[in-house]
Amino acid sequence: MKFVHVPTKRTWLLPNGLIPLANLVKSYGHDVEVIHYGINPIDLTHEDVLFDLHWHDQTSTVIDKCKHIKGQKIIGGFTATYYADQIEEKYPDIKVIRGYAEEELLKYLGHDIKVDINELEYTNFDILRNHEKYLWDKLLVFNPGRGCPVDCTWCGGNSRIQKLCGLNRPLWLDIDKTIYELKNALKYGIETWLVS
Repeated sequence: MKFVHVPTKRTWLLPNGLIPLANLVKSYGHDVEVIHYGINPIDLTHEDVLFDLHWHDQTSTVIDKCKHIKGQKIIGGFTATYYADQIEEKYPDIKVIRGYAEEELLKYLGHDIKVDINELEYTNFDILRNHEKYLWDKLLVFNPGRGCPVDCTWCGGNSRIQKLCGLNRPLWLDIDKTIYELKNALKYGIETWLVS
């Protein structure tokens, strides 16, 4: 399965959850690779594909790409979650993974388990094709947790969308896990850590 990020001018960065999600699925024996379509515009026609539909301005591009996929097509992310019913009604051959995707995607793939966010691999970029081209600026965007307690109008990850994703309060990674991930990022030449 290819996990694919289709960027726009505004959305070059991978969503924070894509790398750990792909690493998790791979750990259960599935053949997985992450593709940044802006770096590797490959033919996906005959692949099984999971697209992130995280930011709203990706919507038409992601849906258009889904129309050409002959394998199974799955989308997930905040925007996919918000519009899940409309997407599945209009495009019944697209599976929408709602909310934080780890448990629902694993269940869809035949693994019914609980996932602890401290067990995910956030900075194992080996799963990303040509990761050195993506990490060229030596910048790591990494949030040591998930969720937000406030409701800023301009933010797609505010507390309202978090509730839609099943999260009523922020969850934080253990301090040791955060330090481990930051140290692991150094292997990829990371020099700057950005928290949003």
